[in-house]
Amino acid sequence: MSTELAIFVVVGTPLLSFVAVMLGHWVVRRGDEERDVWRRREETLRTLRWAVETATSDHPVRAEAGLATLGELLDAEILQPADAPMVGTVAEVVLAATSAVARAPEPAHAPTREPAPVRPSAAAPSASPSPRQTRAATLAVRASTALGRTPDPALVELTRPAPTTGATDRG
Repeated sequence: MSTELAIFVVVGTPLLSFVAVMLGHWVVRRGDEERDVWRRREETLRTLRWAVETATSDHPVRAEAGLATLGELLDAEILQPADAPMVGTVAEVVLAATSAVARAPEPAHAPTREPAPVRPSAAAPSASPSPRQTRAATLAVRASTALGRTPDPALVELTRPAPTTGATDRG
């Protein structure tokens, strides 16, 4: 009987240790995956908050940085599938508003007022879009398409290249 006990101790102890280590590794790995999802979600929301605040800035360089960040966030590796619809919707709204505000004419009598969102079609049709406006509209259309929605036709119109004027036929 002592021989059987010795064999069990010699063989069983390492096997039980191996099973315990594998179980511990599985528990730790699962916790790491959950923390990674949480970390990515926190970083995504922090970046989204910063990009929205910056994209709506009155300072042109900061606004460009915010637009670029929103565009990159739509394709970022840290974006979790569960967060993609929310980030896409926020980006779509902010970018549509940014392109609309950029196209709206500024009134001369109220320099300190908050700019009201104006539909892009409300601006003068002859006005050519600024690069910021075109970038915002392009990103808004991309966000709408990624969410499976039909993009706003006024924003799609802003993404089209302006027709060249003054071209003459040489014959």
